[in-house]
Order: sequence, then C-alpha cells, then structure tokens
Amino acid sequence: MKKRIVMFLLAATLSLTALPSSFPVQAAPASSDDNSPDDEGYSATANPRKKPAPQAAPKAAPPVEPQSYIPDVLHPTDRESYPVAAGVLDAVGWDLAAAYNWSVGTLKYYGHGKPDMPEDGSPGSRWFADFGFQNLKGNCFVFAATFYEMTRLLGYPGRQMYGMVPARVGGLTPHSWVELDINGETWVFDPEFHHATGKNGFMIKYGTPGTWQYCNYAPMSE
Repeated sequence: MKKRIVMFLLAATLSLTALPSSFPVQAAPASSDDNSPDDEGYSATANPRKKPAPQAAPKAAPPVEPQSYIPDVLHPTDRESYPVAAGVLDAVGWDLAAAYNWSVGTLKYYGHGKPDMPEDGSPGSRWFADFGFQNLKGNCFVFAATFYEMTRLLGYPGRQMYGMVPARVGGLTPHSWVELDINGETWVFDPEFHHATGKNGFMIKYGTPGTWQYCNYAPMSE
C-alpha cells in the first residue's frame, strides 16, 4: 500500500512540472478617447465587446504647395476689417495656399454636441472665425470661416457656404466650406474635409470623385 502511494505522488509531481511556467492572458480591449467626427452616431452598450474597432486616423494631410492663383480682378478687403486674420497672414505669408494650410494644419476639430459650438450656420461667418482664431479649434464652420476671412483680405471674390453632406451614420449632416471665383470659374475649398480625410480639398470642383457630395447649399451670412 505504501509503495502505491509513493508512486502516485511521484506521478503527480512529474505532471505538475510539465506545465508551463506562465499562462497566456487575454488582453483587455483598448479604450478610445477619440471624439472625432468618425465617432458620431455611436451609442455605448452594456457589452464593451460590441463596440466596433476604432477606425485608423487619416494620414496627416500634406500641405498645399504655395502657388499664385490670381483672379482677373482682386478686391482686397481692408485689414482693419479682419485684424486677427491679417495677423495670421503676416505670419504665414499673404498667399492663398498658405492661408488654406493654416486652417487645415493649425485648427483642431471640436464640435458634435459641445455646448459652446453651434452645429448650424446661424451665428454667421464672423462668429465662427473669431472662435477659431481665439481657440484654435472648431467644427467645419470654423475651418471654413477662418480661411474665408483670409481670402477676403487677399482679394479673392467668394463666399462661405452652408449646406449638407452625407453623414457616416446615414442621412445628411450640416457642413460648411468656401467657394472662390477665379478667372471665370467657381472652385471649392474645404479645409475641414482635408483635415478629416487627408484628401485634397484645395481648389476642387463640385462632384470631384473622392470628395463629399455637397447639396442643399447657399451662402452664409457674415
């Protein structure tokens, strides 16, 4: 009997030593603090595993190369009308591409339910531009308004637009961009599209493949 007990204990000891020294641990799902436009429409559930994997952030939008896009007739606005925008142009250069690159690359996206950030164009261009220059953040209306004020100082005839684009979650969502008239043609400039997607939004045409589908739009008030 004693011999059987000894053999049993020896076998148990050998089986334990054959086990791995550590066991694989399943990593907990990573949390996301991203509140970018891509998260719009997401509703949290009781089960965190139901949350879709966060989308990869778009690559940094390459700056537009400075060029001369001079219309037939320039109508520059007096710098006293937009003193903060004039100060930005003094720093980056009085050039259309430099102004656009400032709005794309300097501003941080901020919106979608924030209490101090309206989601329609009712406050007007000047309100959104002032907010952007002071806080260096904002939604699409801010991106467009800061660029628009600089285009006025540069003398380009144009307007800030307010309309709709398809939303990621379906339906339509408010959006803003800038139209400029250059040598008899109307061009779209969309700095927030450029910032959000990493795709070119500088001097494009309505309906350009790969851009947003702009609809139901009209000029914004100042």
